[in-house]
Amino acid sequence: MGVDNDALLEIFTRELPLRARRKAEMGLPPRNFLYAGRFVERKNLDMLIRAFHEAKSLAVQGNDWGLILSGEGNQKARLQELVRSLGCDSVHWMDSCEWYEVPIRYTLADVAVLPSTFEPFGFVTNEAMVYSMPVLVSERCGSAHDLVIDGLNGFRFDPFNQSSFTSKLLWFMDHPQKFSQMGVNGKAIIDQWAPDAVTEELISSFHKVSIHG
Repeated sequence: MGVDNDALLEIFTRELPLRARRKAEMGLPPRNFLYAGRFVERKNLDMLIRAFHEAKSLAVQGNDWGLILSGEGNQKARLQELVRSLGCDSVHWMDSCEWYEVPIRYTLADVAVLPSTFEPFGFVTNEAMVYSMPVLVSERCGSAHDLVIDGLNGFRFDPFNQSSFTSKLLWFMDHPQKFSQMGVNGKAIIDQWAPDAVTEELISSFHKVSIHG
């Protein structure tokens, strides 16, 4: 999978008790969506911003929600201008960081979002599930089909359908009581993809082939 789940989870667990203090220092709202990655066109962040802005205006508890965008890329200035033009004051920008600092950013959020129009896999999904977080993942990402079961640990969506995307964001805004169980479900799924589990499955498969070959 290319991700050391145990190392990431160790950092996340160690830093989680500081969540409330960090959010207060940063002026973050009670609940937040998080995108972590590059700010490039195929990541579809313009639609994420528009859909978030719309969902926030529709949700009963919309004022409790923010959107954290963590990373850098050639689309950043354009995206910041879009946020200004919408008058959306609930988008919070964080510069790119070292890999071992990324889990700290996940402690600030409640739902991880990957809105890409194309992604061979998408490790945002993997990482969030390691931290027992619900996920909202574009169906054009490989991880959506391998790791996301609609309604169980998150949702998949069409990255070219803004109204559908907005409805999924709105669902999360209106159902925070579901997050804990969805996170538990996601952790159970991703544990099956841990390096040790995958290695054991491969060895078992080789043994079966050799026995029956």
